Amino acid sequence: QAAKENYEKFIDHVWLPPQAGIHKMVALANIEAVNTDAAHKSRKQNIYVFEGCDAETKNSATSMKSSVPSPIVLELKQTITLRLEGNTHIERLVPSSKSFLLVGSNGIIITFERSDDKHEPYIESKRLLLGDIHIIGATIYPTEERMVLITNNGRLLSMQVDLSTEQLKNSGNILNDDGDRSVASGASEHSSTLSAVMAVESTNTGHLPGISELTQGGFHCATVLGA
Repeated sequence: QAAKENYEKFIDHVWLPPQAGIHKMVALANIEAVNTDAAHKSRKQNIYVFEGCDAETKNSATSMKSSVPSPIVLELKQTITLRLEGNTHIERLVPSSKSFLLVGSNGIIITFERSDDKHEPYIESKRLLLGDIHIIGATIYPTEERMVLITNNGRLLSMQVDLSTEQLKNSGNILNDDGDRSVASGASEHSSTLSAVMAVESTNTGHLPGISELTQGGFHCATVLGA
């Protein structure tokens, strides 16, 4: 029997807004199973959800609070093994005020929502496939009505967060009805954002319903996540 070894590599993580003093972190990992005899490699991806709170660090000698933030003690609450077809893989996690999304190759966008199940606090609620688009990053507008996607060839695309599969199939271009197709090029609160946005290609979006192309300048999007 061929020997197998598993290699786990964490490729992304995001912090979700804390609730009632509980900190939440979501991590994305590649897990590669290597068959050393046949030199065959297969890969799957896992999502790990951690929750925890600040550790108590009391100074008994001075009874004064330290200026150094307390460390956060996290506990693994959930492991989600992603079911992806073919060569589709996830590139980035995207946080929102209530939950998180996943974006990746073949235009995949997966939305997770908070549930009341203590064993599965987050469940997949929606999955979109936009086609031959490799999404390497994304950010959600402060209103959480729309999001900006960045592709591996430098294009910026805007879409509604609540866009459904039916809308993609049946509707025309429903985004940016106000005519604004621009993003801000300023810095942001996110350490992994681009401080300046390069102009997108002049080519169209491949006539994808519900998707619109963005150009440099404007005010609607304050940040674009970099790969």
